[in-house]
Amino acid sequence: MSFIVFLLIINVLVIVHEFGHFLFAKLFGVKVYEFAIGIGPALFKKEYKGTVFSIRLIPFGGFNDIKGQEKREKGKGNFVDLNWGRKMLILLGGVIFNILLAIMILYVYLGFKGFKEELPMQLPSLFAQEQVVKKPGVIVANVEKDSGLRVYFDKNGPFVIYMIACRRVNSVDDFIKTLKEYIKSNSDNTVPLLVGDITDPDKHEKLFIKLRDDKTLGVVIVPNEKYIWHYDQTIQSKLLSGVSFSVDLIYANVKLLSGLIKYVVTTHDYKPAEYAVSGPVGIYKVIDSGVQAGASFGYFMYLTALLSLSLAVFNLIPFPGLDGWHILIVTLFAVSRGKIYSEKWYKYIS
Repeated sequence: MSFIVFLLIINVLVIVHEFGHFLFAKLFGVKVYEFAIGIGPALFKKEYKGTVFSIRLIPFGGFNDIKGQEKREKGKGNFVDLNWGRKMLILLGGVIFNILLAIMILYVYLGFKGFKEELPMQLPSLFAQEQVVKKPGVIVANVEKDSGLRVYFDKNGPFVIYMIACRRVNSVDDFIKTLKEYIKSNSDNTVPLLVGDITDPDKHEKLFIKLRDDKTLGVVIVPNEKYIWHYDQTIQSKLLSGVSFSVDLIYANVKLLSGLIKYVVTTHDYKPAEYAVSGPVGIYKVIDSGVQAGASFGYFMYLTALLSLSLAVFNLIPFPGLDGWHILIVTLFAVSRGKIYSEKWYKYIS
């Protein structure tokens, strides 16, 4: 079931993204040879108005085969013949449509929730107001590979530590102090912990965890706090809530990502990047956790919107294969009037 939900979400995002490129290309009279969902050998093909629509064997990704994107071809309908502005709109079409999809989903999602949203971590915001609700325990955000809690974390994802031995912990400082006192007063390398689900404080269990050689649990912890984001209850704010929330999430994406890059560059510590960024496998784990926990339809709506915005932001990075790469090349071509452009190298690198 989890894999089906995963494929459904990923392919919705891909179809919407590629349709954005396709629509702008057709709007400006550029020929699209093929609109494909998936990669690998074609399972299904159907030609309609000069474009072959296909479904391919491996259900990840998709593409538009646009005439003249890499070099001028014979006849009309070449991408390369367009002016810079129209080229930009075609290249940005996927990003634009992913953002529009997120706005529509988030508007419906917020409407059902009274235009309020609860988030388990503090995010930078431009439009939302913030209300903090402190909860008992600390959230284990990540664990080291040699930690005794590694297996539990891999199975359950982030969780809460409520107690060390018989002592309750209510904050990060409280956790550190209590753990140090327990280690100091006990020669045994095993620490009894009461751990539980983030969403259900009544769902918990007792674990006996061995300390690492450096006398630590090897965990990354954050406060167990609930942040409620809400918007003014005026008609205007409600109507624009999908846009506002989308902008807030994009802003948070960029802010957190730039902060992460700055940290890695200045400290040469890559561990936070390993934990903070994930690809399809990480996305599948999040979806699987939601399915196993019986998460609501709203949860998957929010997740789809968040992934759609993340895909939009990620695609703007000027790395070969991404939309940002093609945008960079087209812009350099326009600025230099073709002097720093090579069709051969552009095609080879792409």
